[in-house]
Amino acid sequence: MPERLENPLPGLLFSLLVLLLAAAAWWLNTAFPGAYFQLVQEDGPLEWATFWAFVLASLVWLRVWFKHRTGSGWLTFYLLGLSCGCLLLAMEEISWGQRLFAYQPPETFLVANYQQEVNLHNLADTRLRKAALMLLLVGYGVMFPLFARLPFFRSWLQKIGLIGHAVAVPAVASVPGFAAAAAVYAWYPWYNTGEWVELFAGFGFLCCAGAAWPTVAGGLSRAGALVVVTLVAGAATPWLVPTLDTADRVLQAQRETHALAADFQRKRLRSRCGVHMRVYSFVEAYGARRMAESGFGADLVSDTDLQRKQHFLDPWHLPYWIRHHCRDGESVAFVYSFGPDRRRQSTSSGTAGDDIGAVVAGAKPLTSR
Repeated sequence: MPERLENPLPGLLFSLLVLLLAAAAWWLNTAFPGAYFQLVQEDGPLEWATFWAFVLASLVWLRVWFKHRTGSGWLTFYLLGLSCGCLLLAMEEISWGQRLFAYQPPETFLVANYQQEVNLHNLADTRLRKAALMLLLVGYGVMFPLFARLPFFRSWLQKIGLIGHAVAVPAVASVPGFAAAAAVYAWYPWYNTGEWVELFAGFGFLCCAGAAWPTVAGGLSRAGALVVVTLVAGAATPWLVPTLDTADRVLQAQRETHALAADFQRKRLRSRCGVHMRVYSFVEAYGARRMAESGFGADLVSDTDLQRKQHFLDPWHLPYWIRHHCRDGESVAFVYSFGPDRRRQSTSSGTAGDDIGAVVAGAKPLTSR
Protein backbone atom coordinates (compact mmCIF):
# COMPACT_ATOMS: atom_id res chain seq x y z
CA MET A 1 0.00 0.00 0.00
CA PRO A 2 1.41 3.43 -0.93
CA GLU A 3 2.63 5.70 1.80
CA ARG A 4 0.14 8.23 3.13
CA LEU A 5 1.10 11.84 2.50
CA GLU A 6 1.42 14.16 5.46
CA ASN A 7 -1.65 16.24 6.26
CA PRO A 8 -0.33 19.67 7.33
CA LEU A 9 -3.66 21.47 7.89
CA PRO A 10 -4.47 20.23 11.44
CA GLY A 11 -0.89 21.06 12.44
CA LEU A 12 -1.25 24.57 11.06
CA LEU A 13 -4.55 24.91 12.95
CA PHE A 14 -2.83 23.88 16.16
CA SER A 15 0.09 26.29 15.70
CA LEU A 16 -2.31 29.16 15.01
CA LEU A 17 -4.42 28.16 18.01
CA VAL A 18 -1.42 28.29 20.36
CA LEU A 19 -0.56 31.80 19.21
CA LEU A 20 -4.18 32.98 19.59
CA LEU A 21 -4.58 31.45 23.05
CA ALA A 22 -1.23 32.85 24.22
CA ALA A 23 -2.31 36.30 23.04
CA ALA A 24 -5.66 35.87 24.81
CA ALA A 25 -3.89 34.87 28.03
CA TRP A 26 -1.64 37.92 27.88
CA TRP A 27 -4.59 40.25 27.19
CA LEU A 28 -6.80 38.80 29.94
CA ASN A 29 -4.00 38.85 32.50
CA THR A 30 -3.28 42.49 31.66
CA ALA A 31 -6.75 43.93 31.13
CA PHE A 32 -8.95 41.73 33.33
CA PRO A 33 -6.80 40.13 36.06
CA GLY A 34 -9.84 39.13 38.12
CA ALA A 35 -11.45 37.26 35.23
CA TYR A 36 -8.08 35.73 34.36
CA PHE A 37 -7.65 34.51 37.97
CA GLN A 38 -11.03 32.75 37.90
CA LEU A 39 -10.38 31.27 34.45
CA VAL A 40 -7.24 29.41 35.51
CA GLN A 41 -8.57 28.04 38.81
CA GLU A 42 -8.96 24.33 39.48
CA ASP A 43 -12.14 22.98 37.85
CA GLY A 44 -12.46 26.21 35.91
CA PRO A 45 -13.02 26.49 32.14
CA LEU A 46 -9.33 26.15 31.30
CA GLU A 47 -8.85 22.94 33.24
CA TRP A 48 -12.02 21.37 31.87
CA ALA A 49 -11.06 22.35 28.32
CA THR A 50 -7.75 20.57 28.85
CA PHE A 51 -9.59 17.51 30.14
CA TRP A 52 -11.89 17.39 27.12
CA ALA A 53 -9.02 17.97 24.68
CA PHE A 54 -7.18 14.91 25.99
CA VAL A 55 -10.38 12.81 26.22
CA LEU A 56 -11.32 13.57 22.62
CA ALA A 57 -7.72 12.97 21.49
CA SER A 58 -7.84 9.60 23.26
CA LEU A 59 -11.07 8.66 21.47
CA VAL A 60 -9.75 9.68 18.05
CA TRP A 61 -6.50 7.79 18.54
CA LEU A 62 -8.56 4.78 19.70
CA ARG A 63 -10.53 4.95 16.48
CA VAL A 64 -7.30 5.12 14.46
CA TRP A 65 -5.95 2.14 16.41
CA PHE A 66 -9.12 0.15 15.77
CA LYS A 67 -8.83 0.82 12.04
CA HIS A 68 -5.16 -0.25 11.90
CA ARG A 69 -5.17 -2.87 14.67
CA THR A 70 -4.21 -5.60 12.17
CA GLY A 71 -1.12 -3.66 11.06
CA SER A 72 2.39 -4.01 12.42
CA GLY A 73 2.83 -4.68 16.12
CA TRP A 74 4.76 -1.46 16.62
CA LEU A 75 2.04 0.62 14.99
CA THR A 76 -0.82 -0.89 16.99
CA PHE A 77 1.17 -0.58 20.23
CA TYR A 78 2.03 3.04 19.42
CA LEU A 79 -1.54 4.06 18.55
CA LEU A 80 -3.03 2.30 21.56
CA GLY A 81 -0.33 3.88 23.73
CA LEU A 82 -1.27 7.35 22.44
CA SER A 83 -4.93 6.70 23.25
CA CYS A 84 -4.24 5.38 26.74
CA GLY A 85 -1.68 8.11 27.42
CA CYS A 86 -4.13 10.87 26.49
CA LEU A 87 -6.81 9.31 28.71
CA LEU A 88 -4.34 9.11 31.59
CA LEU A 89 -3.43 12.79 31.17
CA ALA A 90 -7.13 13.71 31.07
CA MET A 91 -7.89 11.90 34.33
CA GLU A 92 -4.78 13.30 36.00
CA GLU A 93 -5.96 16.79 35.03
CA ILE A 94 -9.15 16.43 37.08
CA SER A 95 -7.47 14.38 39.84
CA TRP A 96 -9.48 11.30 38.89
CA GLY A 97 -12.76 13.00 39.75
CA GLN A 98 -11.86 13.78 43.36
CA ARG A 99 -13.33 17.28 43.34
CA LEU A 100 -16.15 16.20 41.05
CA PHE A 101 -17.39 13.47 43.40
CA ALA A 102 -15.96 14.90 46.67
CA TYR A 103 -14.41 11.64 47.85
CA GLN A 104 -11.60 11.50 50.39
CA PRO A 105 -8.15 10.66 48.95
CA PRO A 106 -6.05 7.80 50.35
CA GLU A 107 -3.53 8.74 53.03
CA THR A 108 -0.60 8.54 50.61
CA PHE A 109 -1.95 11.37 48.48
CA LEU A 110 -2.88 13.51 51.48
CA VAL A 111 0.67 13.32 52.83
CA ALA A 112 2.92 13.10 49.75
CA ASN A 113 0.89 15.15 47.24
CA TYR A 114 1.33 18.85 47.98
CA GLN A 115 -2.13 19.54 46.49
CA GLN A 116 -3.69 16.80 48.66
CA GLU A 117 -5.36 15.42 45.54
CA VAL A 118 -5.55 12.06 43.81
CA ASN A 119 -3.05 12.51 40.99
CA LEU A 120 0.31 10.94 40.36
CA HIS A 121 2.13 13.87 38.75
CA ASN A 122 2.05 15.96 41.93
CA LEU A 123 3.78 13.18 43.86
CA ALA A 124 6.91 14.01 41.88
CA ASP A 125 9.30 16.87 42.54
CA THR A 126 8.33 20.17 40.88
CA ARG A 127 11.44 20.20 38.69
CA LEU A 128 10.77 16.64 37.56
CA ARG A 129 7.16 17.49 36.65
CA LYS A 130 8.26 20.50 34.63
CA ALA A 131 10.96 18.47 32.90
CA ALA A 132 8.43 15.76 32.00
CA LEU A 133 6.02 18.23 30.40
CA MET A 134 8.86 19.96 28.57
CA LEU A 135 10.09 16.58 27.31
CA LEU A 136 6.58 15.79 26.06
CA LEU A 137 6.34 19.08 24.18
CA VAL A 138 9.85 19.09 22.74
CA GLY A 139 10.32 15.34 22.34
CA TYR A 140 6.99 14.40 20.77
CA GLY A 141 6.03 17.71 19.18
CA VAL A 142 9.36 19.08 17.93
CA MET A 143 12.15 16.50 17.76
CA PHE A 144 10.06 13.49 16.66
CA PRO A 145 8.54 15.08 13.52
CA LEU A 146 11.85 16.72 12.57
CA PHE A 147 13.91 13.57 13.08
CA ALA A 148 11.28 11.60 11.11
CA ARG A 149 12.36 13.61 8.05
CA LEU A 150 15.96 12.41 8.29
CA PRO A 151 16.52 9.58 5.76
CA PHE A 152 17.94 7.02 8.22
CA PHE A 153 15.33 7.63 10.92
CA ARG A 154 12.50 7.76 8.39
CA SER A 155 13.62 4.46 6.88
CA TRP A 156 13.59 2.85 10.32
CA LEU A 157 10.09 4.25 11.08
CA GLN A 158 8.87 2.82 7.78
CA LYS A 159 10.27 -0.60 8.66
CA ILE A 160 8.42 -0.74 11.99
CA GLY A 161 5.23 0.63 10.42
CA LEU A 162 4.96 4.08 12.02
CA ILE A 163 5.21 5.68 8.60
CA GLY A 164 3.08 4.07 5.92
CA HIS A 165 -0.65 3.83 5.38
CA ALA A 166 -1.32 5.38 8.80
CA VAL A 167 -0.01 8.86 9.62
CA ALA A 168 1.28 8.41 13.17
CA VAL A 169 4.07 11.00 13.23
CA PRO A 170 3.15 14.65 14.01
CA ALA A 171 3.22 16.91 10.96
CA VAL A 172 6.02 19.43 10.58
CA ALA A 173 3.31 22.11 10.51
CA SER A 174 2.59 21.38 14.19
CA VAL A 175 6.23 22.00 15.25
CA PRO A 176 5.81 25.81 15.66
CA GLY A 177 2.86 25.23 18.00
CA PHE A 178 4.72 22.75 20.20
CA ALA A 179 7.85 24.93 20.16
CA ALA A 180 5.81 28.00 21.15
CA ALA A 181 4.16 26.04 23.97
CA ALA A 182 7.59 24.94 25.25
CA ALA A 183 8.89 28.52 25.04
CA VAL A 184 5.91 29.86 26.99
CA TYR A 185 6.41 27.16 29.61
CA ALA A 186 10.10 28.02 29.99
CA TRP A 187 9.30 31.75 30.19
CA TYR A 188 6.25 31.34 32.49
CA PRO A 189 5.01 34.93 31.99
CA TRP A 190 1.62 34.69 33.73
CA TYR A 191 0.10 33.31 36.91
CA ASN A 192 -0.62 29.58 36.40
CA THR A 193 1.04 29.57 32.98
CA GLY A 194 1.29 25.80 33.33
CA GLU A 195 -2.50 25.52 32.96
CA TRP A 196 -2.31 27.18 29.56
CA VAL A 197 0.59 24.99 28.46
CA GLU A 198 -1.32 21.85 29.46
CA LEU A 199 -4.20 23.05 27.27
CA PHE A 200 -1.73 23.66 24.42
CA ALA A 201 -0.50 20.09 24.81
CA GLY A 202 -4.05 18.75 24.76
CA PHE A 203 -4.83 20.62 21.56
CA GLY A 204 -1.54 19.42 20.08
CA PHE A 205 -2.43 15.76 20.56
CA LEU A 206 -5.99 16.42 19.41
CA CYS A 207 -4.89 18.05 16.15
CA CYS A 208 -2.24 15.39 15.53
CA ALA A 209 -5.00 12.79 15.88
CA GLY A 210 -7.10 14.78 13.41
CA ALA A 211 -4.23 14.61 10.91
CA ALA A 212 -4.62 10.82 10.86
CA TRP A 213 -8.01 11.20 9.17
CA PRO A 214 -8.06 9.54 5.70
CA THR A 215 -8.50 12.78 3.73
CA VAL A 216 -6.82 16.16 4.06
CA ALA A 217 -10.09 18.10 4.09
CA GLY A 218 -11.58 15.57 6.49
CA GLY A 219 -8.61 15.93 8.82
CA LEU A 220 -8.94 19.70 8.97
CA SER A 221 -12.71 19.70 9.41
CA ARG A 222 -12.55 16.99 12.09
CA ALA A 223 -9.75 18.74 13.96
CA GLY A 224 -11.55 22.07 13.74
CA ALA A 225 -14.80 20.57 14.97
CA LEU A 226 -13.04 18.85 17.86
CA VAL A 227 -11.35 22.12 18.86
CA VAL A 228 -14.71 23.89 18.91
CA VAL A 229 -16.30 21.06 20.92
CA THR A 230 -13.41 21.22 23.39
CA LEU A 231 -13.73 24.97 23.93
CA VAL A 232 -17.52 24.82 24.31
CA ALA A 233 -17.37 21.82 26.66
CA GLY A 234 -14.64 23.47 28.72
CA ALA A 235 -16.71 26.62 29.15
CA ALA A 236 -19.94 24.74 29.93
CA THR A 237 -18.75 21.95 32.23
CA PRO A 238 -18.08 24.10 35.35
CA TRP A 239 -21.72 25.24 35.25
CA LEU A 240 -23.04 21.71 34.74
CA VAL A 241 -21.24 20.14 37.70
CA PRO A 242 -23.86 19.75 40.48
CA THR A 243 -23.31 21.35 43.87
CA LEU A 244 -23.23 19.18 46.96
CA ASP A 245 -24.79 21.68 49.33
CA THR A 246 -26.39 19.56 52.02
CA ALA A 247 -27.27 21.70 55.01
CA ASP A 248 -25.16 19.54 57.34
CA ARG A 249 -22.01 20.00 55.25
CA VAL A 250 -22.49 23.75 54.90
CA LEU A 251 -23.09 24.16 58.63
CA GLN A 252 -20.07 21.99 59.43
CA ALA A 253 -17.84 24.05 57.12
CA GLN A 254 -19.06 27.26 58.75
CA ARG A 255 -18.20 25.93 62.21
CA GLU A 256 -14.82 24.67 61.12
CA THR A 257 -13.71 27.84 59.33
CA HIS A 258 -14.62 29.91 62.38
CA ALA A 259 -12.69 27.48 64.60
CA LEU A 260 -9.66 27.70 62.28
CA ALA A 261 -9.88 31.50 62.21
CA ALA A 262 -9.89 31.54 66.00
CA ASP A 263 -6.81 29.30 66.00
CA PHE A 264 -4.99 31.64 63.63
CA GLN A 265 -5.78 34.57 65.91
CA ARG A 266 -3.52 33.14 68.56
CA LYS A 267 -0.06 34.65 68.41
CA ARG A 268 1.83 31.39 67.95
CA LEU A 269 -0.27 30.52 64.91
CA ARG A 270 -0.28 33.94 63.27
CA SER A 271 0.10 34.19 59.50
CA ARG A 272 2.15 36.59 57.35
CA CYS A 273 1.51 38.93 54.42
CA GLY A 274 1.27 37.23 51.06
CA VAL A 275 0.41 33.78 52.42
CA HIS A 276 -2.08 31.90 50.25
CA MET A 277 -1.81 28.19 50.80
CA ARG A 278 -3.53 25.10 52.06
CA VAL A 279 -3.84 25.08 55.85
CA TYR A 280 -2.10 21.69 55.93
CA SER A 281 0.82 23.14 53.95
CA PHE A 282 0.95 26.11 56.35
CA VAL A 283 1.07 23.79 59.34
CA GLU A 284 3.87 21.77 57.75
CA ALA A 285 5.84 24.84 56.65
CA TYR A 286 5.57 26.91 59.83
CA GLY A 287 5.61 24.25 62.50
CA ALA A 288 2.11 24.88 63.86
CA ARG A 289 1.44 21.17 64.29
CA ARG A 290 -0.58 21.54 67.49
CA MET A 291 -3.23 23.35 65.48
CA ALA A 292 -5.06 20.08 64.83
CA GLU A 293 -5.53 19.72 68.59
CA SER A 294 -6.92 23.24 68.97
CA GLY A 295 -10.44 24.57 68.40
CA PHE A 296 -10.64 23.11 64.90
CA GLY A 297 -9.50 19.68 66.04
CA ALA A 298 -11.77 19.68 69.07
CA ASP A 299 -14.81 20.07 66.83
CA LEU A 300 -13.98 16.85 65.00
CA VAL A 301 -14.64 13.94 67.32
CA SER A 302 -15.94 11.02 65.22
CA ASP A 303 -13.66 8.33 63.82
CA THR A 304 -14.65 9.24 60.27
CA ASP A 305 -13.45 12.79 60.88
CA LEU A 306 -10.01 11.76 62.12
CA GLN A 307 -8.33 12.00 58.72
CA ARG A 308 -10.03 15.31 58.00
CA LYS A 309 -8.73 16.59 61.32
CA GLN A 310 -5.17 15.50 60.62
CA HIS A 311 -5.08 16.96 57.10
CA PHE A 312 -7.37 20.00 57.48
CA LEU A 313 -9.98 18.91 54.95
CA ASP A 314 -13.42 20.46 54.62
CA PRO A 315 -16.66 18.40 54.60
CA TRP A 316 -16.23 17.88 50.83
CA HIS A 317 -12.78 16.35 51.51
CA LEU A 318 -10.92 19.26 49.92
CA PRO A 319 -8.24 21.34 51.68
CA TYR A 320 -9.04 24.39 53.77
CA TRP A 321 -7.05 27.46 52.69
CA ILE A 322 -5.51 30.41 54.54
CA ARG A 323 -5.06 33.73 52.72
CA HIS A 324 -3.36 36.83 54.13
CA HIS A 325 -3.43 39.99 52.04
CA CYS A 326 -1.69 43.25 52.98
CA ARG A 327 -1.99 46.57 51.17
CA ASP A 328 -1.70 50.26 52.16
CA GLY A 329 -1.18 49.45 55.82
CA GLU A 330 -4.20 47.13 55.99
CA SER A 331 -3.97 43.44 56.82
CA VAL A 332 -6.78 41.02 55.91
CA ALA A 333 -6.56 37.30 56.60
CA PHE A 334 -9.24 34.67 56.24
CA VAL A 335 -9.66 30.90 56.19
CA TYR A 336 -11.95 29.40 53.58
CA SER A 337 -13.37 26.32 51.89
CA PHE A 338 -14.28 26.04 48.21
CA GLY A 339 -17.83 25.30 49.34
CA PRO A 340 -20.56 23.13 47.78
CA ASP A 341 -19.48 23.61 44.16
CA ARG A 342 -15.84 22.65 45.03
CA ARG A 343 -14.47 25.59 42.99
CA ARG A 344 -12.66 28.71 44.21
CA GLN A 345 -14.45 32.01 43.78
CA SER A 346 -12.69 33.89 46.61
CA THR A 347 -10.34 36.77 45.88
CA SER A 348 -7.61 38.46 47.90
CA SER A 349 -10.16 40.68 49.66
CA GLY A 350 -12.44 37.93 50.94
CA THR A 351 -14.73 35.02 50.17
CA ALA A 352 -17.09 35.15 47.19
CA GLY A 353 -19.60 32.90 45.46
CA ASP A 354 -20.48 29.87 47.57
CA ASP A 355 -17.05 29.71 49.22
CA ILE A 356 -17.36 29.42 52.99
CA GLY A 357 -14.89 31.33 55.16
CA ALA A 358 -14.15 33.25 58.32
CA VAL A 359 -11.99 36.33 58.88
CA VAL A 360 -8.98 36.11 61.19
CA ALA A 361 -9.61 39.06 63.52
CA GLY A 362 -6.66 41.35 64.18
CA ALA A 363 -4.43 39.70 61.61
CA LYS A 364 -0.90 41.07 61.61
CA PRO A 365 1.95 40.54 59.16
CA LEU A 366 3.95 38.38 61.55
CA THR A 367 4.68 34.70 61.81
CA SER A 368 5.64 32.94 64.99
CA ARG A 369 7.18 29.53 64.69
